[in-house]
Amino acid sequence: YYLDVLTPDSVNHGVYETPNNTGLITGWIPLKSWTGPGPAPSLKVISMTAISQSSCPGLAEYDSRAQRTMWTCYEIRMEVWKE
Repeated sequence: YYLDVLTPDSVNHGVYETPNNTGLITGWIPLKSWTGPGPAPSLKVISMTAISQSSCPGLAEYDSRAQRTMWTCYEIRMEVWKE
């Protein structure tokens, strides 16, 4: 996951990476890198709900050209925490 935080003084970028290669996880997402001053915000996935692939524009076109076609479209409820 990527998080950009824009303030009047700076633009900061965070990279968060799930411990598995599917990206499917609920709970706290581990931080990989942060460009901003001070501690990075924390990301927490609250819920993931599979939804219709029609809600993910471009997925069908991508699948038609890719070797892997087992994609699922998810609606993700996420919270960003900053102390």
